[in-house]
Amino acid sequence: MCNPELKQDISMATNIIHDNSNYKDKYIKHCVIPARGTENVTELFSKIESSFEKSLIVTGSGDQALEAILYGAKEIHSFDINALAKYGSALKFAAIEALEYNEFCAFYTKMFPTQLYKKIREFLKGNFLLFWDCIFDYAYNFDVYHSLFNADVHGNLTKFGFSIYDNKKAYYQIKDRLGKVAITYATCDLLDIRSKFMEENSYDFVYLSNIFYYINQTPEIFSDFILQNIYPLLKEDGEMILHYLYSVYGRSDAIFRSILEDIIYGDQDIKDIEEFGKYLNMKKYIIESSGYGFGYKDKDVALSLKR
Repeated sequence: MCNPELKQDISMATNIIHDNSNYKDKYIKHCVIPARGTENVTELFSKIESSFEKSLIVTGSGDQALEAILYGAKEIHSFDINALAKYGSALKFAAIEALEYNEFCAFYTKMFPTQLYKKIREFLKGNFLLFWDCIFDYAYNFDVYHSLFNADVHGNLTKFGFSIYDNKKAYYQIKDRLGKVAITYATCDLLDIRSKFMEENSYDFVYLSNIFYYINQTPEIFSDFILQNIYPLLKEDGEMILHYLYSVYGRSDAIFRSILEDIIYGDQDIKDIEEFGKYLNMKKYIIESSGYGFGYKDKDVALSLKR
């Protein structure tokens, strides 16, 4: 007998599979599961000098936490407003533990073959095993892949940016370390994060990805929130990435910029960078574009705050 929370999560997941638009592509508690990260985290994390040993990381697709493990994370607290994200992350972690590199790639490119899931389920535990057994019993693998995940948009494993997809050696390094890492999940909004994580001076690294895009706040208000609620969680010399922007550096086409002025990935991003600079003493990591956003020729930028 599954608990009420798990039962609700399974119910919401089956609603999404049947294309209930109320649960798709929204910043709400139950929505589609990210199939893959979209940032160039491979390059970003390689530039960070701070320790990753104890990290607080947005759950998302699970890829960001896996990259942190490659850089030495031993304890990860993972959070997401989407209650289904933790199931997607746990499935991916179990897939890495269970599968060889080529099998892992096949699982995520060939719509979750049943013979590979049988191997993976041996590494799923508790509610994660109950959830995925229910889902794969309930729906065709094809429908799970294309409806419960955003695989049609972010399922392209050939895009670079995460070591598990384009670096076989790194894949096996992560595979070797996964079983030694303590990972916990919390379902919560970033704005309520202090109710879940109250350990001040506790984290070496905090990764918030592009959550700012989904929070209806100005850089001034968000900066104050960061200083009051997230910054105190950092250890001395700890570091947080609080805003990741795609394809915003290097644009030279004035017409292109004008067209994008009122779009989320347009000139407003440049204005946000300047605004954040007024309130926080931040470092900019400028890296190769991951290809998401509005082009490949521009640079991505991540904003960093160190303690």
